[in-house]
Amino acid sequence: MKAKTTKNKTICVSHEEDADGISSAALIKQAFGGSTILVDYPGMMDSIEPLRTDEKLKDVFICDLGLNKKNESEFVELMSVLRKRKVKVTYIDHHDLDKKIIRQLEKSNVKRVCFNDKSKSSSLSFIASHNHSYLNPLDPIQVTGRKSA
Repeated sequence: MKAKTTKNKTICVSHEEDADGISSAALIKQAFGGSTILVDYPGMMDSIEPLRTDEKLKDVFICDLGLNKKNESEFVELMSVLRKRKVKVTYIDHHDLDKKIIRQLEKSNVKRVCFNDKSKSSSLSFIASHNHSYLNPLDPIQVTGRKSA
């Protein structure tokens, strides 16, 4: 009989090329611990593909990584696989997403934190790393997706 693997690993995947992505990763690391994978858009999916088979993975935070037509389907499929394996996925971003992709992420119960304006992901990461019950419900923030596990 195979011993059950303990899921205790937290990973933040964030954009490597700007202060927003780097500060988002730093805030998530400070709040939740774990390790960080910094990526750029070319090669983004190749960099995060190993998450698919990481049996110790418990939590994944994706910060400041906008999607495009070339990678959005593959990204949603990978997030769906992680959720099926009971990995908690939180996608923190300020880039526009196609409504179809938003629905697919919500269907997979990916928690999505986004602002309706042009706020930065580092601001969102700060909010996500704290109890955001103090926020005014009229503030331009949306938290959608994952129901409490």
